[in-house]
Amino acid sequence: MKSPPRSSSASTPKPGAASDGVGAVGARSASEGDQTEEDRRFLAGVIEALEAATWEWDIKRDRVRINERWASLLGYTPDELHPVTMERFRGLIHPDDVPLVEASIAAHFRGDLANYDCEIRMRHRQGHWVWLQTRGRVLAWGDDGEPCRMFGVHLPIGARKRHEENLRRNEQLLSITGQVAGVGGYELNLLTNKLIWTDQTKQIHGVGQDYEPSVETAIDFYAPQARAIISEAVARALETGEGWDLELPLIRASGERIWVRAQGLTESRDGEVIRVYGAFQDVTERRQLTQALAENNDLLNVTLESIGDAVITTDPSGLVTWMNPVAERLTGTACGDMVGRGVHEVCYLVDESAREPLADLVKPCVAGRTAVSLDRDALLLSRDGSEYAVESKAAPIINGEGEVLGAVMVLYDVTERRRLDNEMRYRARHDSLTGLLNRSELEFMLGQAHEDARHSGCLHALLFLDLDQFKIVNDTCGHSVGDELLVRVVGLFTKGVRGTDTVARLGGDEFAIILHDCPPEEAERLASTICQRVRDFRFVCGEHRFRVSVSIGLVSVHGEWSHPAAIMQAADTACYAAKDAGRDRVRRYHDSDTEIRSQQTRTRWALRIEESLEHDRFVLHGQRIARLRADDPVDRIELLIRMCEEDGELVMPGAFMPAAERFRLMMRIDQWVLGQALALLSAQANDATTEIYVNLSGQSLGDRDFHDSALVALGAVPLNVRQRLILEVTETAVIANLCDARGFLEAVRRAGVRVALDDFGAGMSSYGYLRSLSFDYLKIDGQLVSTMLEDPLSLAVVRSFVDIAGVLDLQVVAEHVQSDEIIGELTRLGVDMAQGFHLHRPEPIQALLAPRVENERASGAA
Repeated sequence: MKSPPRSSSASTPKPGAASDGVGAVGARSASEGDQTEEDRRFLAGVIEALEAATWEWDIKRDRVRINERWASLLGYTPDELHPVTMERFRGLIHPDDVPLVEASIAAHFRGDLANYDCEIRMRHRQGHWVWLQTRGRVLAWGDDGEPCRMFGVHLPIGARKRHEENLRRNEQLLSITGQVAGVGGYELNLLTNKLIWTDQTKQIHGVGQDYEPSVETAIDFYAPQARAIISEAVARALETGEGWDLELPLIRASGERIWVRAQGLTESRDGEVIRVYGAFQDVTERRQLTQALAENNDLLNVTLESIGDAVITTDPSGLVTWMNPVAERLTGTACGDMVGRGVHEVCYLVDESAREPLADLVKPCVAGRTAVSLDRDALLLSRDGSEYAVESKAAPIINGEGEVLGAVMVLYDVTERRRLDNEMRYRARHDSLTGLLNRSELEFMLGQAHEDARHSGCLHALLFLDLDQFKIVNDTCGHSVGDELLVRVVGLFTKGVRGTDTVARLGGDEFAIILHDCPPEEAERLASTICQRVRDFRFVCGEHRFRVSVSIGLVSVHGEWSHPAAIMQAADTACYAAKDAGRDRVRRYHDSDTEIRSQQTRTRWALRIEESLEHDRFVLHGQRIARLRADDPVDRIELLIRMCEEDGELVMPGAFMPAAERFRLMMRIDQWVLGQALALLSAQANDATTEIYVNLSGQSLGDRDFHDSALVALGAVPLNVRQRLILEVTETAVIANLCDARGFLEAVRRAGVRVALDDFGAGMSSYGYLRSLSFDYLKIDGQLVSTMLEDPLSLAVVRSFVDIAGVLDLQVVAEHVQSDEIIGELTRLGVDMAQGFHLHRPEPIQALLAPRVENERASGAA
């Protein structure tokens, strides 16, 4: 910290100048060279009496002398800080405050400031910052006009700083509160003569938010008879620092006359008022009401009788003095009968949950002379037998002399609001359709059952239920009828269990039941009963009569399970093992069960599928489709998916597709393949001779979310790309999702995409649906094609398919072609195209497309 030269305008004592106090001692010392012993004793006595924390800076020698009090403020002793140089002194100061200290000392040395005075933070020995006010002045000057010695004190101001921070926060809170309460504020800075109004104050005056007031215009808003009053109050405040609290008439900018409560406070510095601030509040309504009440006390009763809340007043001992009509209605009593009786007799409040009486509010209100409120949900039990959910507050009635005259108790009828709150909480825990607990609540209850089994050894059971054939009802009669079926079936579930058991809907047609305190044998018996009830049930919808069944997975809940999620997964696995075994049965979970282990294997495959989708570890191969009856430049390729392991090994779809179908991952796989196909076709946008065939699963064909995403993807590419895409759907998938499939297939064909009906003949379904659905290709099932030379029936079926395709103007593709002899017979029958290992074995799609890409490049170069 350098010492700037002192200017000739310095106001601190010059060498040899007379002064008083500490400055006088310093002046003598400078003129005589050293302090006398008497001066030292005098100064030490003053410092000790004041318990001041002092420092003395020998500027020439760069030494700072501190006393014990100074060191203790920072948690040190003087010896621990010795020797103190200005550099070390500076190191204790907060970095942000160092420039302020340097500037202040420089100003003092120049004579711009009579004293050096700063508020700074210094680091305490324990690491935190301590707020100090440091004051000082030069006591001795050298013959060269430079300062030699400076003396100062440190005053702890941490408490004041905390107070200022609290004040700042309180001011912020006050501003927000003012906005809510309709109270405006203002501030007049007398140093700048700047008057500031808050937004609420401007609203009270009826001016816009961009209005800038002045003292003169602010006073002009008051009614003429009030201007002298407010002017006198302001003048008195400036002279004496006394504030004001007045109610005065005011004329808004629109000419409307109102009454305002105007309050003013002052802030002074060094005995001079530097700021005036205060608040405005529109009290027109209150003043009018007060005036009216003064004229006619009956108006108070009318007002209280007209409000929607119950009001009861009491004397200091809690005896009722008055009730308004709402209070009479809620309590089921009459005011005349209740006057003079205890408020607890009139207003009987109980805890809503425990139904236990609640404490009287009036007694603590009167005793504490403060307002009190109920802190629990309360019910008011009326004498007519009604119950009301209420909130209640009580406040003391205190007169001008501070005497407690009694209390006023207000009851707010919140029955409807609490009913809505309870309904919202109920909806958060229950399924909206069936009223059963939902999945999250079931998982919570299962967790409790698991904890109970771990600590008490008690056995419980979990049933995982999945309706069979439910989709048929939905597709045939609509979702509203399907919902009705679910509600009916839930009734069968609840009748088949005990009152202590927990029934929940997990979503769709999946349910779960926790059988509390139930050994496995009893649980299996109850599950079988549920199966039988559903099996015997018939659901009638118009002319349709449906038989539904349920597959149930059963798991014993004991303490050996690691966590509830494992129990849920085991029950789910057992349920699907029951479905795979033929549906309409109960399957109990056993670790050694081969079918359940197979389900668990599919679960692991599902995780691998998820990871492959996440990390893009699927690859595409392609198989060519050859035209039989003419030369054709079009290169037709059917996309075939493979999973790529981390070591590069390829996994055939037969290994993972069952798991994808089981866990409804086919839509995501189909989305991926469709996206890849569009990307491949877009990369060859100028090549009209490549067509790509993409298989769609039955799940995707019946999923409307997939329909939407697929149509969006198709709409994002040009028409010439869509026209070279053929979507393949199987006969069985179309039949199973006929309603949803029809709309989707019509939409993709309108977008320019062609559609092939794959595996035709595998299900031997009716030909009728071919008339209601539009296809471009008919792909004959490979089993029929591969046996047509040995089996006359297969040959006849293939021939009939070709005839049907001719009538419907469809091109025919034969699958699984295995020999030249079959190719010859297919050509004779009039089949258009063929596909199979005999013609082309699948290979990576890049290898199939690479020669064509190279040819395109060569043609472009030429």
